[in-house]
Amino acid sequence: MRTTVTRVFAALVIASAIACNPPAETEAVQSEVLDLDALKTRIQQKEDALAQAQNNKNIDEALTYYSEDVIAYAPNKEPEVGKEAKRQKYNEGMAKDTTNGSVRYQVIDVFADGDLLVETGEWFDFDAAGNETDKGTYMAIFKQENGEYTCIREIWNSKMPKEKKAEESSPAVD
Repeated sequence: MRTTVTRVFAALVIASAIACNPPAETEAVQSEVLDLDALKTRIQQKEDALAQAQNNKNIDEALTYYSEDVIAYAPNKEPEVGKEAKRQKYNEGMAKDTTNGSVRYQVIDVFADGDLLVETGEWFDFDAAGNETDKGTYMAIFKQENGEYTCIREIWNSKMPKEKKAEESSPAVD
């Protein structure tokens, strides 16, 4: 009986020691603490570079923002799948653009974990005189590869009512 009590007591001591000890170093290693303010600044720089490339109609520079397997979800359209689909949309859009307008992006928030980062923001379109012609919100998902974040998914929409947007873009409006 005494041997059984001693064994039970020893098992409880060992179990307590294991439960109270910190996890092994490999388990204790947490993902790197990310500085979200620094990441927000970094992503804003990427957005500024994208806007500059789009405003200058520099498609090759604009495409550096995207991963090869990007998927873009534009409003009321089928998804654009892959960097070449983005290239085609840029070519089509820039060929049609005669307004000499510009775009600006403003990062609102970033959320990150590991090699993924989610950004929310606002975009603004301007005519050549600097008047705002459209604005909206967007969400982009980035993946970090070789120390650089590239956009793997994006979705956006306009805040402008559809009817107003159609009226302003229609040459037939009195």
